[in-house]
Amino acid sequence: MQKLLNASVPWVIITATREALGPWNSPENAKANKYLGSVMRLAWGSRGVVELTGVYKGVEQGPSFLVFGPSLRTALAMARRWGQESVVVPEGLLFQNGEVNPRVPAEDIFGPEAAQQEFHSVAPNGECFSLGLDFGVTRKIL
Repeated sequence: MQKLLNASVPWVIITATREALGPWNSPENAKANKYLGSVMRLAWGSRGVVELTGVYKGVEQGPSFLVFGPSLRTALAMARRWGQESVVVPEGLLFQNGEVNPRVPAEDIFGPEAAQQEFHSVAPNGECFSLGLDFGVTRKIL
């Protein structure tokens, strides 16, 4: 996973889970994530989409999707389309207003230690990762 996330290919991590609809496994969120996965695989190919399990503030959020190929503008459009306040891109945590909390690759954590972090994702092979994000900095990139 580390090699993929540090490659020069653009990517986005997105989910369709919306807290306003209830927990991630509510019927509405489950349906939305199933549809999101289908749309992403159709648009980017099954090899370009990896289904992850996301954990946010220590609480499982259900599926999220690591999608390889979308530009920053496309990632921003995806966030808006799927009702997400933000998505994760190689540059950091991208918000709908085009601002980002920058990623700090030197602070990325991969493996068992990542599972202890408040924010992390789990790949299909069980590998955990937690990306280093600087929440104290906000920068306009779009």
